[in-house]
Amino acid sequence: MKNLKFVFVLAVFVFTASYFTSCKKDKFTEEDAINLQAAIDANYARLQDSLLKVGGVIHYSVNVVSVGNAAKSIGSTNATGATVSAIQNGGVLTVTTGADGIAVFDNMRIGNVTVNVQLAGHSAVDFIADLTPANNITGPGQDLSQTTRLAATLIPMFPTSGATMATVNGKVTYESNLTNNTREFPTSAVVICAIDVTSPLFTDFTTPTGGTINQDQAGRIINIVYSDFSSNGVADASGNYSLQVPATATGLPIKLAVSDYTTNQSLLLSVLNGQNVDGVQSIRTMYGSNFTPSNIPSVLPAYVTVGSPTGAIGAYTSLATLNPPTAAVGAVTDITV
Repeated sequence: MKNLKFVFVLAVFVFTASYFTSCKKDKFTEEDAINLQAAIDANYARLQDSLLKVGGVIHYSVNVVSVGNAAKSIGSTNATGATVSAIQNGGVLTVTTGADGIAVFDNMRIGNVTVNVQLAGHSAVDFIADLTPANNITGPGQDLSQTTRLAATLIPMFPTSGATMATVNGKVTYESNLTNNTREFPTSAVVICAIDVTSPLFTDFTTPTGGTINQDQAGRIINIVYSDFSSNGVADASGNYSLQVPATATGLPIKLAVSDYTTNQSLLLSVLNGQNVDGVQSIRTMYGSNFTPSNIPSVLPAYVTVGSPTGAIGAYTSLATLNPPTAAVGAVTDITV
């Protein structure tokens, strides 16, 4: 009986000791602090490494200006209320500009970004910009500030109506008859104009200090198009047309084109579709601004068809004499053999 009591008392003591031991408050030692700081540093290093691998965070700004009658970018007005959408890595971010005309995107990466800008009363614009900085970060000791970069693009917007518009007049002609010296006028030809973004005169608007559209800077424009601006004019019976186009105080490069036009062309041919022919032929021909001119085949100014000989074999035949009478302009009217 005494042995049983001893076992019971011992069991209670062991249970009580283990209970108080498990409830004892842990101490945060200096070694624990060192290990925790090391873990924080390791996580921070991994964050930096991931940022460096993707080129760091880029704060990208799009400065939208309404040019109108401004001289290049001088005198331009910051565009308030422009809708700027940036597309990168499968996501679309949209920002509306304030009074400063600037849309800021804080979480971009190096590489290309596609941007669409809409502004009431102006031609919409789509462009692709390269956010890759000129200098890469290399060597040890990078911190988060070094992986945060800045990039910016200046975008001019051109009004599509109002006092800043200019008028372009011209005439459309084409050669539908190559047997005369007169140019013809295509019926209802459509003339199209657009802003010539490849011209050095245009790049003065996107690069305030001048230069080319491919300057080595973060935010440089790779390609740009004013997507909804195309002023069309239909030529009248005399080939005359008139167009309204955007303009600035120092000029704006505009390129013109004529829509494809198909009709019959009259010309002299000696061979057509592999067969010998003579006289004026009517050939279906396509005209336009984006075609390479076709070569016009040469033909002899005159030719004579001689029948089979009727004289005896071995008979002597005298030479024929041709004395063709001509009209006042030199054209042959008849040939007698």
